[in-house]
Amino acid sequence: MNYNYPKEDFAPKIDLLPQELLEHVLCLPFVSFKDICRFSCVCSKFRNAGNSNEVWRCKFTQSYSALLSNYSRSKVYTWKEEYMERYLCGLNIRKVVSSMSERFYHKDDIADDDFECILQNFNHPFSQQFIVHELVQLSDLNCIQNLTEKYYAEKILRYVGRQYLEKRWLEYLALPNEKQTLEKGAILFAQWCNPTTNIQEDVTSQLDHLSQLVREELQQSDCNHPLLQINQEEIDIEATESLWLPRDCRAILTSLNVVLFHHLKFQQTRADQIVKSYYIHEVLKTRTGNLISLGILYIILAKRLGVSCFPVFSPQHFLLKWLQNPELSVEQQYSYIDISSEGKFVSRGNCPYSGHQTVKRDTVAHPETPLKIIEKISWDLVDLGRQIENVMEGQTCMRNGLELLNLLTPEDDNSHILLARVYNQLGINLVKVLSIVKEVSARNSISKRLLDFLGKDAKRQLAAQRIKKSEVVISLLHSNYPEVKYAVGMIMKHCKYHYTCVIYGWDPICKANGTWIHQMGVHTLVNKERQPFYHVLVEDGSNRYAAQENLKIADFPRSIQHPMIGKYFQSFCMTYYIPNKEKEAEYPEDNIVRNRFFGNMQNDTQLQNCVL
Repeated sequence: MNYNYPKEDFAPKIDLLPQELLEHVLCLPFVSFKDICRFSCVCSKFRNAGNSNEVWRCKFTQSYSALLSNYSRSKVYTWKEEYMERYLCGLNIRKVVSSMSERFYHKDDIADDDFECILQNFNHPFSQQFIVHELVQLSDLNCIQNLTEKYYAEKILRYVGRQYLEKRWLEYLALPNEKQTLEKGAILFAQWCNPTTNIQEDVTSQLDHLSQLVREELQQSDCNHPLLQINQEEIDIEATESLWLPRDCRAILTSLNVVLFHHLKFQQTRADQIVKSYYIHEVLKTRTGNLISLGILYIILAKRLGVSCFPVFSPQHFLLKWLQNPELSVEQQYSYIDISSEGKFVSRGNCPYSGHQTVKRDTVAHPETPLKIIEKISWDLVDLGRQIENVMEGQTCMRNGLELLNLLTPEDDNSHILLARVYNQLGINLVKVLSIVKEVSARNSISKRLLDFLGKDAKRQLAAQRIKKSEVVISLLHSNYPEVKYAVGMIMKHCKYHYTCVIYGWDPICKANGTWIHQMGVHTLVNKERQPFYHVLVEDGSNRYAAQENLKIADFPRSIQHPMIGKYFQSFCMTYYIPNKEKEAEYPEDNIVRNRFFGNMQNDTQLQNCVL
């Protein structure tokens, strides 16, 4: 039987679907939040479906799954409002990032005060997490976008990460001594020096894996060992004493040596990896480290297996000790582990450099605490920063160590004064320099002359910065400065430090302050500061200020692999290379930088205001 119904009666009508199916359709991954907003404007039925809390929870999960851990499962949230706050936070932080190039591109570094002003308008309880999430997406180099925005996104990400880490360090310092474990301290130290990298989860999982490997090795040599009768969760890593008898402890340490030094081939670091060798995540990744970092890893793993080891420092060596003969006198109770000899067990008399007083007077009454170990490697980082030829890398290394020492040892005048000197040299955090000078001067009269100098230099730089802000920016053209040899966009090579870079600005003479000129050795150059100086973007992601006599035109740039610039540095240089000064003279200097290197965000403002 054939019925001739009108064709339009069989046409699908979405408005006839029940509410549950409409919500199910809106939850599909390919339906964007903008689609839902537009869908909600059609009729009241669609508006009800589009305002469903479950729909918006689903969209939040699809777009921002990494943020869900911040929300309590027992609390009810209005997910449309949460999505709106996260989305608007993303728009605002992108506006902030895109505006930074015009404000800060001529600076070597950005002061903390500048970041505080930038981020002061974010008031949501999870604003910090929202900002970090957006900045991580901006700094992702999986696709070619605006490299300058990625550069400044990482700057803000570093600052926000440091703010969060300061709180975690203060919580760590507030813990009782027995709860300040070396594992927590080592992870926090590595995170502090690498604030844009998520270290905690990866390190914890690798330590779990290594602990399991030691258990498996122990199973082969002693299947009845008491460690194998309990789970990892049952071991108290905060215990100050070993859980086992000395012979059982030695069996565990022997298995640990086999796993670390024979199976996995952990070894002392090469010279070109010396900074990274202090970070536990790098030690685990590369299986190389210096004596102290390998010793820290050894102590952490031994503690996870129920054996307490303690560090012994000397000027020329680093050893670990453990309680092997508790029945003997104090001086004979301990045996030592020489990390440099793949965990070899040695008696006190046979220790390397055992004639040193540190080893002679070594007792259990005063073991080195985890906090003291962190202080030690922080000072080592400061010393390394002084030795590194790469000036910017050295300054970053010194800042990492000194800023952490200011948290760990607030009464230590030496670290405060050194940090003030670094800030003065970089021309940043000058208000904090004045605060340091005032605080240290109140309790230290010996360094009064140095403190007075630091205070006067900081005030002079602050006054100069205020004047510079009020000055009218004048475009610079090569036609007015014939002594300037190179142009914006040219690819250069540094004659002393051998890095490849691209010019993005220049000054006819050095515009840096006198402190920077002296500390950078500008007075030793042939033409001193009375020569053109160039703002350059370096292949490692840093920006520097280089004298004309120290630069030469580079050969065509090689492919550069670096987490900040990476493979895009070459295409960046190819795109913006300007081979002659005549081409550049057609444009004012600031317009070249702004138009060629910095992009603008496009936002759907109408939709944002109408729906969200």
